[in-house]
Amino acid sequence: MRSPPLPPPDATSPGPGAPLELPEEENLRRLALEAAGIGSWRHSLATGEVRFDALGMAHFGFDRAVITLAELIERIHPDHRAQVIELTRRGLDPGGPGRIGSHQRVLLPSGEERWLDIQVVIVFEGEGARRHPVYAVSTSRDITAVKRADATLREQLDLRERLALVAAASPVMICALRRRPDRTVVMDYASDAVEALFGLRAAEACADFGALVDRIHPDDAAAIRMLLGASRRASGVQEVQFRVRHPQRGLLWLEARWRAVPEGHGAVLWQGSITDVTSQKAAEEALRAGELRFRELVDSLDEIVFSVDLEGRISFVNRAVSRFGYRPEQLIGRHRDELIHPDDLERVQREARRQSAFAHGPLEYRLVDASGGHRAVRSTTRVQLHDGEVVGVSGVMVDLSDQRAVEDQLRAAQKMEAVGRLAGGVAHDFNNLLTVILSYSEMAVESLHAEDPMRSDLAEVVEASRRAQGLTSQLLAFSRRQVLNPEVVDLHQLVTGLGRMLGRLLGEDVRLEIVGQVGRTRARVDRGQIEQVVMNLAVNARDAMPGGGRITIACAAVILDEARAHAADLRAGPYVELSVADSGTGMDEATRARIFEPFFTTKSAGKGTGLGLSTVYGIVKQSGGGVRVESELGRGSTFRVYLPPATDDELQSVHPRSLPARARGGRDETILVVEDDGLLRELVQRVLGAAGYPLLVTGDPEQALHLAAGYDRPIALLFTDVIMPGMNGRQLAERMAVLSPRTRVLFTSGYLDDSLEQVNLDGLDGMGGMGGARFLPKPYDSRDLLAAVREALDAADPLEGDGAAEAGDAARGSTARSSE
Repeated sequence: MRSPPLPPPDATSPGPGAPLELPEEENLRRLALEAAGIGSWRHSLATGEVRFDALGMAHFGFDRAVITLAELIERIHPDHRAQVIELTRRGLDPGGPGRIGSHQRVLLPSGEERWLDIQVVIVFEGEGARRHPVYAVSTSRDITAVKRADATLREQLDLRERLALVAAASPVMICALRRRPDRTVVMDYASDAVEALFGLRAAEACADFGALVDRIHPDDAAAIRMLLGASRRASGVQEVQFRVRHPQRGLLWLEARWRAVPEGHGAVLWQGSITDVTSQKAAEEALRAGELRFRELVDSLDEIVFSVDLEGRISFVNRAVSRFGYRPEQLIGRHRDELIHPDDLERVQREARRQSAFAHGPLEYRLVDASGGHRAVRSTTRVQLHDGEVVGVSGVMVDLSDQRAVEDQLRAAQKMEAVGRLAGGVAHDFNNLLTVILSYSEMAVESLHAEDPMRSDLAEVVEASRRAQGLTSQLLAFSRRQVLNPEVVDLHQLVTGLGRMLGRLLGEDVRLEIVGQVGRTRARVDRGQIEQVVMNLAVNARDAMPGGGRITIACAAVILDEARAHAADLRAGPYVELSVADSGTGMDEATRARIFEPFFTTKSAGKGTGLGLSTVYGIVKQSGGGVRVESELGRGSTFRVYLPPATDDELQSVHPRSLPARARGGRDETILVVEDDGLLRELVQRVLGAAGYPLLVTGDPEQALHLAAGYDRPIALLFTDVIMPGMNGRQLAERMAVLSPRTRVLFTSGYLDDSLEQVNLDGLDGMGGMGGARFLPKPYDSRDLLAAVREALDAADPLEGDGAAEAGDAARGSTARSSE
C-alpha cells in the first residue's frame, strides 16, 4: 500500500511552524509514537521542506515544525554528517532498499550532545525506469541514556583488564594481607613486582609469607608489626617506610600504604601497595646534606640573609642576625616592618613600591635591634619564584654601623684637621706679631729709668704679650704644630709627682686616687706637655663634679686589640695608657662628638676658653698617641690617653744649654737674615745689629742666595724663617749648603707645618753646612734671639766630623721629633 503523498501547501494547510493536522487514524498513530518516545518528521523531496511533529522538534532542538534539509543536516554532529549524507544517497537510490537506520549524534543549540536512533523510509512513485523517490518519513528515538550506560559498562570492563595489566607491569607491588581468626597472617595476593622488591616470586610470597618477612631489616620489622596492629583500629590509609635486604639489589627502602578492613571474629584484611623509594631516599638525603651545607655556608656569612613570604613575614634568617641581639628563631613569623625604624618605614615602603611590589635594589635605613637601639643597614631583595609564581622575597642585608662609625670618625678627623690648620695659621701670624710686640716692649722697658711711669705701663704690655703667647701655645698644641722636647718619662712617676699640686688644684671636696706601678709606664714624650695633659684632664674632671666626687688617675701598660685601637684611631699593639676617670655628670653623644673642638665649652661665659681638651688632643696626637672617651649622662666620664711605649735603653733627649742673655757679635760672624714678615725683619735687624753682628737682610729667599754669592766674606750663620712663599727654609738651607758649606743654620717659625716637617732635623747631619742646624720657635724676645744666635755660632764647624755631629745632636734635643 502506497503512502499518501505530502499535501501541497494551500490556503487550508498549516503555515510554517504550525502543527500538522492529521486524520483521526493518523492522530492515533502519533499518540502511540509519542507514548513510545518516538518523534517523526517528513521530508518532501520536491519542495525540500521538512515537517516535524512536536517530539521530533524536541529531539533536534528546533523551535518550529517546518525547516529546510540544510538546517536538519546542520544539527547532525560534524563527526557523523558525512555518514548521514552517504546513507541518504544510498537510500534514495531507486534500486536500493528504501530504508535507512542508524545511531547519530546531534548538537542542540544549547551545546548539549544527544544520541538518536533514526529510522528513515523512502516513498517512491512509478515503476521500472520511471521509479523515483517522492518523500521520506523518519522517526527518532532518544537513546542517550542507553549509550552512556553502554559506555560505562565498557569502561568498567576495560578498567578491570587495564588494572590487571597495570598490576602485572607496574613496579608498584599490589598486595592483600589477611589476618585469620587464629591470628596467623597470610598474603592473599601479590603482584609480580614483589620479585623486584623482595626477591621472591608472587607464588612464593603467597605460599610462605614468613620468607617475605625475613627479608625486612630487623630494626624495622617490629615497627611494622606495631603499625599493622594499630591499623586494625584506625580508619583511613596507613603509611610506613622500612628497609629490606634484597638478595641481588642489596639494601632497599620501601614505602607501604594500606587500608585495614575488619572482617569479624578478629579477622582483618589489609589491602594496599608497596613502592621502592630507595632513589627518593637517596635524593632526600642528598637534599638534606645540601641544605645543611647551604645553611652552614649562609650561617658563616657576615651579611644577614633572609626570606619573607608574600604577607611580609620572615620565613628564614641566618645567624648573622645575632649581631643585632636576636636569635634566628625569635624573628621567624614576625613582620619585617616591625624591625624597621618608625622614622624610616614610610620612606622604605614608598621606595620599595616605586621599584617593585616585592623586589628592590639597595635601600638604606635603620633597623631596630633587640635592645631597642638602631643600626644602619643596606638591604637588597629579589623575588622568589616557584613554578613561575611569586611565593616570597629573599634578600641580603649588610650592617653599615661600623662603616658609618668610620665615616663619622673620618669626618670628625677632617673637621679637626681643618680647624687645626686654621688655628695653626692664625697662631703663625699672631706669633710674628707677638714677637715684634714682645721684643720692642722689652727693649722699651729696659731703655727707661726705673722711676719712669711709662715703665710700668710697658711692663703690662709685656705681661699681656706673654699671656697671648700662652694662648697661641694652646692653639699650636691642638693643631699639632708646636715644638716638642721629647724624653723618656715614666708616666706613673710623673703623675705621682704632680699629686700634691693636683690635690690643691682640685679642692677638698674631690678625692684623688692615683693608681699604677713605676717602671712599667715609660713613654718618650715632652714632659712639660704631658704634665699639661694631666692638669687639663684633671681640671676638666673637677668641673664635671660641681658637688665634689672622686677622680682616679691610672697608668698601665696595655695591649690594644683591633677594636679598641680603632676607637682611638691607632694601630693595634702595645701602648702606655694614662686614664682619668671621674664620677661626675657625664656627657651625651652630641657633647662627646665636639669635646675636642677648640673654643667649644659647656661652661658659662667667662668660666673657660674651651681650649683645655683641644690642647690635650693636639699634644697626644703629636706625640704619636690617641685618645678615647667613655661617658654617659649621669655615669661620669673616663678619658683614656694611649702613648707609644719607650724602652729602657732609649737615651733621654738633651736639653739646650743656657747661654748668656747678651752676647756680642764679631766682625767675622756675618749673619744672613731671611724673614718675609717686614716688621719682624726690622726687629731682627735692629737687635742683631745692636749686638754688633754684620748683617745681610732680605725677605726673599732668591735674593738671599744672590746676596750670599756676591758677598766677599764668609757667612757664618743663615737665620731663616721656614714658612715662606716660593721657597721654604729647608730648600734655602740646602742650596746655601752647596754655596757655603761652613755656614751654620738657625731656623725659626711660629708653628710646624709640612714644610718644617720636611726640614727633619734628625736627617741633617749628612747635609754639609746643615749638620749643625738649630731651631728658634716664635714668639721670641730679644734675649731668646741673641741666645739662639750665639749658641748656633758657637757650635762646632759643620765640616769637622764628630764634633759637628755632637753639636747637631745637642741642637736636636729640642726639635728632633717635633713632627712625630
